[in-house]
Amino acid sequence: MKFAGIDFIIRAISDARARTEGKRDRLAFRVMDMSRLDFPPASFDVVVSIDTLYFTDIYDTLRPLIPMLRPGGRLAAFFDQSCGPDKPVAEYPRDLILPDGTELAQAIQRLGLSYRTWDYTEQMLTHLRRRRPVLEELSPQFEAEGNRFLYDSHLGEANGIERAYVNGAGRRYLYLTF
Repeated sequence: MKFAGIDFIIRAISDARARTEGKRDRLAFRVMDMSRLDFPPASFDVVVSIDTLYFTDIYDTLRPLIPMLRPGGRLAAFFDQSCGPDKPVAEYPRDLILPDGTELAQAIQRLGLSYRTWDYTEQMLTHLRRRRPVLEELSPQFEAEGNRFLYDSHLGEANGIERAYVNGAGRRYLYLTF
């Protein structure tokens, strides 16, 4: 069994390769943009996406990806649909946070695929609340590495998603196509 990981950030791929040096027989990492995948048809049994589809047009990314699945292959994706920090939560359309109303669900439906969902909102809320103290503890390391922007991004994300969840303007799901 072989696993492939992609990222468009060269450093992320070089770090992954370094951490998994002794596992090259089953792990491969490539610098690649998920909206322009370069794999032949029927390459994968499963494609897993964890919080990545927000950075691209979901339908345009999934459309060429689906043929890369072998017959019977599956797409598994964690996806959060939430009100952004720049919008009032009271005005966020609640139908967008239903399992069949998210941007990912709409793309999967357009592709004619069947899917199941599991709601992970409570687990994510617990994670977000645990994340803040860890971030605060690691703040000096982010600063020393010149990555203060990452700290600010992670903290802002934790605060913004929690705000949406507790105000009924956000949900987190695992989608599995079949």
